[in-house]
Amino acid sequence: MERETIEKSAIRKKYFIKSQVIVMFGYAMTQAGTLVARQLGFSSISYGEILFVTLSTMGFTLLVTVVVKPKKIISNAFIQTVVKIQFVFWLMMYMFWIYFLQEARILGLFFAFMPLIFLATNSNFIQSLIISIAVAVIQLVASYYAINFAHQGGSFKDVVFYTSWFFPSALYIAYVAGLFHKKRKEVRQSKQDAELARDALWGEMELAKKIQTILLPKRPDILGYEIASYMSPANEVGGDYYDIIDFNGYHWIIIGDVSGHGVPAGLVMMMTQTAIHNSLQDDPRISPSDLLIKINKTITANIKLMDESTYMTITVFAVVEDNHLVYSGLHQDIFIYRERDDRVETLQTEGMWIGLIDDITPMVNDKKFHLDRGDCMLLYTDGVTESWEAGHGNDADKRAPRYFGKDRLKAILNDGGKSSPEILKRKILDELNHYRNNDDVTFLIIKRVN
Repeated sequence: MERETIEKSAIRKKYFIKSQVIVMFGYAMTQAGTLVARQLGFSSISYGEILFVTLSTMGFTLLVTVVVKPKKIISNAFIQTVVKIQFVFWLMMYMFWIYFLQEARILGLFFAFMPLIFLATNSNFIQSLIISIAVAVIQLVASYYAINFAHQGGSFKDVVFYTSWFFPSALYIAYVAGLFHKKRKEVRQSKQDAELARDALWGEMELAKKIQTILLPKRPDILGYEIASYMSPANEVGGDYYDIIDFNGYHWIIIGDVSGHGVPAGLVMMMTQTAIHNSLQDDPRISPSDLLIKINKTITANIKLMDESTYMTITVFAVVEDNHLVYSGLHQDIFIYRERDDRVETLQTEGMWIGLIDDITPMVNDKKFHLDRGDCMLLYTDGVTESWEAGHGNDADKRAPRYFGKDRLKAILNDGGKSSPEILKRKILDELNHYRNNDDVTFLIIKRVN
């Protein structure tokens, strides 16, 4: 909140100082016109009087600027107070100026349009009307005193005539000021509504993120295995999903990726997790393919209700007897470091994405592989492999992007396969630090230790 206040104050200060420059320019133009009138003989004003008005107006404006500039926090109320003080000062100087102009006092009405138009962008109709009336009254009072009491030249009737014709133009300026004021209020209200909507949406996204985080496994554990996991959403809510589930001694491993990211992807991810947990609670010994067939019907129906065009790549693993893993579902390749051979084996996933069609029965089947002691399995989403090297493929550099890629991921697994999953996880993250991405990044490392 404090940072936001300081930023708003900086904007107000910048606008205020810019307005002071405009004010000083207006004063300079006014006194330049006065000097020309003196030189051409239209006015008997003295150089001393011109200097007095110039120094008074310019000096006061500079003083105000010097006072305001060092302030760190500036409120709208403070700015409005300063502007009112400046306006009162301007009216006072306007009275002196009209008196000093003598025969050319009517010149004041023409130059009065400059501050009236400037103030029109900062005041409403009533305020602008009061300002216009104040100018006209000062013009008449100062002229009347100068002609009838100071015995200056000129006709007061002429002053009344020209002042009366000044007023319709001033009235129009007041009308335009009212339009400006109304539009400013509408813009301010629209901004406030947008901020409220943004804050509400941000709150909803934070809630969704919190729910999603809560649903992730806190300490993934399977007896006889070491596990390390990592997830980093592209937005506040992601579409990646991983899980380690234990139902009555039956262990399951899941990894998936909803197309796109953001709130819709996060909702599909959470619905998938809920459907999987409910299905496994009913039958923890269900086959991976049957599990996908069952949850797909629910997810597909829900996506249609959401009126979203999305799907989810997913592979589910059942850890069965003798350290065999039965798996099903189409996702990324499975990388397995075989300690005996000191190499990485690649298993391709097959099947069908979920969420596109109601029945995927003909498209999914079960496959099996074995993990020996020391073997290490790496599961990941495409946010890892599709990260690109910094300095390539962006707007500033048109060179083709260098992706992290599957080969680099396999090489890291091959070099670090003998290490613990946590050390291997750190090596992957250290490499990813040199890459950028605009997608969720998730990977799961599972090593058999017994």
